[in-house]
Amino acid sequence: QNVVDQILQVFPDSYRNFPLVARKAACHWPALQKWTPDYLAEKVRGKLKFRMGRKTLGSTPPQWECDAEYVLASIADLFTWCRGSNSLPFAKYPFGDWWAYASYLHMSATPALSEIQEDVPWESLFPCLSNSSQSTFWLGTDQSHTPCHYDTYGINFVLQVRGKKRWTLFPPSDTPFLYPTRLPLEESTVFSRINFVCPNFIQYPLLLNTHPRVIVLEPGDVLFVPRHWWHFVETIDGDTSCAINVWLDQPMIDNKVRCKEALTQIACFSLAKCAPSTSNILSRLHSTERAFAGSQNWFTCLVDCINTSRSTTHPHSYPLPVTLEPSHNWEIVSETDIVEILPGSDKLVLPPKDSMVSVENIVAAFLHPDVIDLPSVITSPLNCENKKGDPVVLRCKSLSGQYVLELSSVSTVEELATKVVAYTGIERDALSLRFGFPPKRIDLSPEGAKLTLSELKISSGDCITADGAVSTETPQTQTTSSQALHSRLVRKVAPSDNCCLFTSVNFCVSNRDSSRSIEAPVVTDADEVQETRMLIANIVLSDPATFNEGILGMPVENYIHGIIQPHRWGGGIEVSILSAVHEVEIDVVDVLTGRIDRFGEDKSYSHRILLLYDGIHYDPLAAEHTDTGTLQTIFSTSQDSVLVEAQVLANDVKRAGQFTDLTNCNLMCSICRSPLRGQQGAQQHAKSTGHTQFQERSRF
Repeated sequence: QNVVDQILQVFPDSYRNFPLVARKAACHWPALQKWTPDYLAEKVRGKLKFRMGRKTLGSTPPQWECDAEYVLASIADLFTWCRGSNSLPFAKYPFGDWWAYASYLHMSATPALSEIQEDVPWESLFPCLSNSSQSTFWLGTDQSHTPCHYDTYGINFVLQVRGKKRWTLFPPSDTPFLYPTRLPLEESTVFSRINFVCPNFIQYPLLLNTHPRVIVLEPGDVLFVPRHWWHFVETIDGDTSCAINVWLDQPMIDNKVRCKEALTQIACFSLAKCAPSTSNILSRLHSTERAFAGSQNWFTCLVDCINTSRSTTHPHSYPLPVTLEPSHNWEIVSETDIVEILPGSDKLVLPPKDSMVSVENIVAAFLHPDVIDLPSVITSPLNCENKKGDPVVLRCKSLSGQYVLELSSVSTVEELATKVVAYTGIERDALSLRFGFPPKRIDLSPEGAKLTLSELKISSGDCITADGAVSTETPQTQTTSSQALHSRLVRKVAPSDNCCLFTSVNFCVSNRDSSRSIEAPVVTDADEVQETRMLIANIVLSDPATFNEGILGMPVENYIHGIIQPHRWGGGIEVSILSAVHEVEIDVVDVLTGRIDRFGEDKSYSHRILLLYDGIHYDPLAAEHTDTGTLQTIFSTSQDSVLVEAQVLANDVKRAGQFTDLTNCNLMCSICRSPLRGQQGAQQHAKSTGHTQFQERSRF
């Protein structure tokens, strides 16, 4: 534990819970200087175990290690195969179709590798890392990878020696969205059911909630992987990759985890023993687990492990003097929008639905990490209260910008609110905080403010949205006679890019203080719009009772897939969701009929925004205040006069012919490009083809 404390002390507090990279930090190490293919072939003459995988399997389940074929070969054999020779021992595996991966090879325990382990002097990076015998060796050809997973113990440092590897990392807070599973079973490893070679976001839609961080490691780079961060690692760019890593345990934390790992093994081995022989559950275990399950004393060993872990104590870890300085420039691996790593939907297929519940699914349910967490098996002293709590790093989004908040799991809501007020300048009495999917308001009442972040299940990596509620007493929401002389309701034109609804709503709600200039244009923020689409998809997914197939007019999976596409329009369903998200009444004024549809009217919201709908396009309505040169986009719901103004404006637009009559408008199917006439034609086309995405067709 003290070793990890010393290492983490090198990093700033705000860095310790994020993956970090030190570029070219190990370029001078002997491994970087000497480990050419010829050198490795000469020095490492023994046989290594290579896992074989197919290069083309992307839309199937992950290529699990327990299902793989293996080849015993030397490094010289591997490089001969890479040069195009299909001689033994790789004769069965054409190089163009297969990859090979020697992984998890502990150098000190692998005779073929022990001679070169001194070429990786971890102590030159951190003096407290003096034992190079803990290094693990990885050698793989292009596209070799391990399924996405996280390690249940400790932290991890990785050195890239040759070739390139792409790391896709996810924070622990993304665990609910990554479909965790303990089948296949490997001690200390929780896998994701998603195949990240081609992540199927249609089959696994919760993936859209995640916050990936992607980095490509090159020779000499060192990566720090914090505790419980998910990672999918793949060799890229057609070369062979060699990497070394070292895992560092944290005994004071890991002992509790060891109890859970032993419980998982007991549950798995017991269920496998009781399962029908045809279920073949034992085949879902890694080789070491299968061997252990076949031994005579596995139960006794695991019970002893639990008792030992529960009774083991560790001396108090006293704070270390701050004398260490980072010897390299460590940088946080930046976050990437999940959309950037997703394949095109045309590459994805949904597996056939199977109504039968398999024995494997039942066993996997019992082994799920959330289920294993249920028994209260850890007692004092390991379960004693941590008065300082675990670090919690949050993202805070507000109109004034984005901020990073550093708290702990035992911090109260009041402490969170105090930090938000300090960063954003929002008055405490006007503060509104939301988090989660769908966003839920945090109770800031005196009683609610006493709750801790852990009690609310707010953890590192979560995003908090901060708003300052607009008071109905302010000049922005009350139209006085003086203001009426200097204001008029106008139509602000949103871009015609299939995102007009989302752009218009964002334009209105982001101007709560009515400070936007009259000249400010309505501009589509592609990132913000995509975030809105993802938010809507998550809300629909989380509430199947409300958003069922009857309401959506299509299967939920089809709706989710469609709404996240940039060309998909928004309509009534999306307006109702956005009304609830922003806690504001959204009034849509129809140019053709003059009707006003008031979404959220039944919720008694105190404020409203106005949108003009011309039959196919949404624009925001705003009050121009010529005396101040500003726009007002949020109005009090007690101010009904603005609705009359909106209807007058809609009538003016209609007289000018600036609307689309859906009865006879020219449409086109976005999928098959078929030209259509009017709403009825679109409905008939959807019924006959299943296509439900349309756009306006240019008139000739």
